[in-house]
Amino acid sequence: MYAHLVILNNGYEFAATYFIMLLSLFFSGAGRYLSVDHWFSRYLERRSAKAGAVSAQALG
Repeated sequence: MYAHLVILNNGYEFAATYFIMLLSLFFSGAGRYLSVDHWFSRYLERRSAKAGAVSAQALG
């Protein structure tokens, strides 16, 4: 007569939700030293600075 209320389907909803929240935190909200975008921007800045130094040495 009454429909069964499904609360969990083997718990994968919780795992998927926490995984999505972890990805969001990992890529954008972890702060200055723990986020991937901070380290990637530092890598790109150092790489472009080295390229600029090499081209300056080649010119002069």
